[in-house]
Amino acid sequence: MPPSGVSAVVYGLTSCWMVFTGFGAAILTHDFNIATIILRAGLGIAGLFSIIFSKTPTTFMGACSACVFCKTSSN
Repeated sequence: MPPSGVSAVVYGLTSCWMVFTGFGAAILTHDFNIATIILRAGLGIAGLFSIIFSKTPTTFMGACSACVFCKTSSN
């Protein structure tokens, strides 16, 4: 499988994992506020790092994908 295929599969699986984790936490706590869920789980600063490290790669991947699209479509 080419590297782009591996990247797409890993990105897709990781995204699904994040969604299932979030939905599971919301269902178990009966609350959809992420701050409340993190506090109830007792994560504190670790919860903050979890949010930062889960959102930063997603944002980077979106920006990188847009750049690659622009570069390839301009040729």
